[in-house]
Amino acid sequence: MPVKSNWLCYVAGSIFLALPGLISVPNRLYFVGLLTAGWACTGFGLAKVGVWRPVSAVVLVLATNSAFWLSYGLFKLRPRLVGPVQAGGIDPFASAVSIWLVTLLICALYEGIVLTRGLCSARQRQLAAIGLVGALLQIPTTLRFVYTLIEGI
Repeated sequence: MPVKSNWLCYVAGSIFLALPGLISVPNRLYFVGLLTAGWACTGFGLAKVGVWRPVSAVVLVLATNSAFWLSYGLFKLRPRLVGPVQAGGIDPFASAVSIWLVTLLICALYEGIVLTRGLCSARQRQLAAIGLVGALLQIPTTLRFVYTLIEGI
């Protein structure tokens, strides 16, 4: 698979992963399908590159972070774009946020293993070091915003 189609998989995956921030209220469970499609696109792109390469872990850090922040931005813009929420009870975006939290921890574990292996071996040591710093910085930053989202519910 050419590099361009790999990036197309990552971008499509990030967009699918970001859409629950916009449409989770009027369509309560459609976000599960969008998250599944997003992870499938991202996983397909990673599988074509090679799952145990540091480049794959760095791409996963970039794809998941861009998807999370785009989803967060769409969630904040949702009242302006879609209108005020009239649904009662807990906001369905809380379910999407909880799924994000679980996948963040799984991805962080994978990224930590792959990037540590890349750092210990001689191959792509600089890229692995940069990716490891990015993977470590994403955890407290994302957890802080997840906490503020959950706190508002």
